[in-house]
This record gives sequence, C-alpha cells and structure tokens, in this order.
Amino acid sequence: MKLNTTEISGYYAYNLQLSDRANFQVGTQVSYIQKRGTLENLLFGDQIDVFNQTTLPSSADAVGGLEPFSYFSIGLGGVLSWDQLWVGVSGYHLNQPNLAFYVREGQTQHWPKYSVQAGYTIPLDEPEFWEEGSGKFVHFLANYKRQGPFQFVDAGVQVLLNQLVVGAGLRNLPIQSDLPKRESLIGLFGLNLSNGLSVGYSYDYPISDVGSLTLGSHELSLRYQFFYGTPKSRGQRSRVLPCFSYLR
Repeated sequence: MKLNTTEISGYYAYNLQLSDRANFQVGTQVSYIQKRGTLENLLFGDQIDVFNQTTLPSSADAVGGLEPFSYFSIGLGGVLSWDQLWVGVSGYHLNQPNLAFYVREGQTQHWPKYSVQAGYTIPLDEPEFWEEGSGKFVHFLANYKRQGPFQFVDAGVQVLLNQLVVGAGLRNLPIQSDLPKRESLIGLFGLNLSNGLSVGYSYDYPISDVGSLTLGSHELSLRYQFFYGTPKSRGQRSRVLPCFSYLR
C-alpha cells in the first residue's frame, strides 16, 4: 500500500504595534492538500496456504481502489507580546475538512485542533543604555492543545546564545488519566545565521511504554526567512519576537 500527500500552503501575517512595549501579531494559513493511494502487495487470509506453506497470487475478496481526493484546510492564530511575556492562541482545520479516503454517511469530519501557548524570556545580560543587546536569552514555553476529546500539554526551555540555540522539552503529556501514554523527551540545537537562514537538529525520544522500545526519531530543519529585516534594523530586538526559535 502506498500513500502520497502533496500540500501547498500560503501564509499571511500582520504585526500591530500597540505601544512601545506591546505587539499583537495575527496570521492565517490556507493549505491545499491532495492525497493519493494505491493498494499493492496486500496479503489476505484466503491467500495463505497453511498446508503447503505458500501464498496464492490472488484473493477472492474484492478490494476497491483508492480514489484521489483533495481538500482545503484553514488555520488562524495570534500572538500578543509584552516585554518578555507572550501569549498566543491558534486553530487548525477550522473548516473541518474530510481527511479520509472513505467517509461513511453521517460520519463527522476532521476535528479542529486548538492550542494556547504562553512563554517568558529572561535576558542573560543587561546592556548599558547606549549598547545593543548581546542576543543571549532563556526562553520558557508552555503549550496546551486540544483536538476532539484529546488534551495534551507541552513544556520546554531554550537558551539563545547569539546565533546558537540549544533546548530541551517534554511533549504530549496527557491531561486525562485514561489516555495512553504518548509523551516524549526532546533535545535540540540550531544556528541562526545573519542572512535569515536557520539550521536545526532535534531528537525525539519516546518515554511511553510502547515508544521506549524504539530508538526515537531524528529531524533536520532548514529555514530561510525572506526579507529578514533591513540593513539598519536587521537583528535588532525591536524586530524579534520573544518566542521560541524552534518548535516541534
């Protein structure tokens, strides 16, 4: 069985300067997703010959094809920052698209995903009045997310030392006691270059009963921010949100 997913997304964000110390940013995401699938190399029970210890080439079970389908997904979010504190809300799949190849009559569509984030930044050094900041900070984050009946919490900390970012976090900590354990530990580091290019690496180690039997997952990220400031204001603290540099 093969599954292919193609996604094209567009983003728009607007920054509203509320005061010298406060900013409010709102953004939206519109995605077009197309999914294709083929049923190949499937083995059914009537193909297994137990006595001869062989498999038959075909099955009597009728297997329908997977018709390709596409859908739009809409997301919306906002972040309010005040000095070292920031609070954000976001929602994904707000239009509740259908994400399945087969939809039964009366079946509910995809649950929207809602999340609330909050963070606090502590500068590691205080520059003099006539000096610019050195770019050394500690960021703390808490993230609550809910999708349908499922509720989880993420927490993490990151240290920004000029262009170097290192951090650790705990992901998918369930709020309900009856949910299966899915939490994992995350370690990461990255480099933020002055030309708008960022390179990052993260390692996700599951600590649940099932996930602990695996070796975890590795992730490499490469991000480029177009129109990264201006030659006069690039990298100044007034243009940088006090949020995490990398989020998984």
